[in-house]
Amino acid sequence: MADTQYLALLRGINVGGNNIIKMADLKACFEDMGFTEVVTFIQSGNILFRSAEKDKTKLTRKIEQGLSKRFSYKSRLVVVTYKELKQAVEGAPKGFGKESDKYRYDVIFLKAPLSPPEAMKNVSIKEGVDSAYAGKSVLYFSRLISKASQSYLTKIIKLPVYQNMTIRNWNTTSKLLALMEKGNDHEYEKLLNTKQFIERLKALSSSKAANSHSHLASDKDDAIIGVRMGQVFALTKEFMDMQLPEVEKLLESNIHEVRVGAVSIMDFQARSKKTSNERRKELFDLYIKRHDRINTWDLVDRSAIYVVGSYLFDKPRKVLYKLARSKSMPERRTAIVATLYFIGKGDVDDAFKLAEMMLHDKEDLIHKANGWALRFAGDKNRQQLINFLDKHAGSMPRVTLRYALEHFDKKQRDHYLSMKKFG
Repeated sequence: MADTQYLALLRGINVGGNNIIKMADLKACFEDMGFTEVVTFIQSGNILFRSAEKDKTKLTRKIEQGLSKRFSYKSRLVVVTYKELKQAVEGAPKGFGKESDKYRYDVIFLKAPLSPPEAMKNVSIKEGVDSAYAGKSVLYFSRLISKASQSYLTKIIKLPVYQNMTIRNWNTTSKLLALMEKGNDHEYEKLLNTKQFIERLKALSSSKAANSHSHLASDKDDAIIGVRMGQVFALTKEFMDMQLPEVEKLLESNIHEVRVGAVSIMDFQARSKKTSNERRKELFDLYIKRHDRINTWDLVDRSAIYVVGSYLFDKPRKVLYKLARSKSMPERRTAIVATLYFIGKGDVDDAFKLAEMMLHDKEDLIHKANGWALRFAGDKNRQQLINFLDKHAGSMPRVTLRYALEHFDKKQRDHYLSMKKFG
């Protein structure tokens, strides 16, 4: 008899810096437990696998014990079959998941013996904000994004019953079903392509947000489709394992939010502890090669610190001085923004050198970035900032000076601002 395909939904890993588990280690653990065709999907702990075991209770206990021993935490999870997941998706309330620009949709998977009717007894809803429904084996939650802070649904996480629940958003749930239907890594990679990302992103667009974000356009050919940055970042996390050729395709888009997604994927990969040194170099090389598409201040600020700064931390930094001499404002901004990573590690020298080099830049966006870096560097080495201000306060741009002085007391601020007035 063929092995049964299952989905294990882990709870409480890679959240808020707690129970950090690399997906490669998680996959290896499942394989060591004797499971086959193991596939992990995103960082929240979703594992597809096959097993000859037909008893889900025994299977759940085996996995929980294996994970607890391997990763030194109290593992709890929900195991579902393909049939159960398909029923959860197809049995969703009418219209559920259809207005993702207005509502956040979540599916709550329950660990036996907890049933949907019993679980619903613990659910509180805010009228006009929340909706909750009991399905055959899961709960469905939706809440109005514009009033998410008023939602009562999150109160459930403080209750004991929450220990027998694990939550996945609707998009992740739908993707997991697609993966179970296909059942291999190749299909997983297919789901992380440019076309899928753009289609998902466009579904989140709104004309209201487009109007409020119009200032981010780099030129008349740059399209703003109106997706809130929080939504872009949430979607990006689902695609953070995207291969770099696909990321480069995103960078080539004329849709600004698509390029925000591209640099966000690069940033998430650069931050990840599981990313190899080879991939970090590939990320850096792609950033520099396609700086023509990383062409606005927000794209730089979203990615330069980790993609550029963290990569160069233990390497020669001549490239930053080359960028500082560029005719391109975004390239010059990258030079100073990348030093924020160095500053965070206590290395402030390049920040002061590059700020001095670009002190009289013609662009206000460089003046602000310089001031930002000087302020942060001054937090690490106040005397070095004082020496810099003693030398340059009388001639430096006022916005740079004001940013640099934000953490000084009033007497010191007045002193240096008067130097600017009479300098």
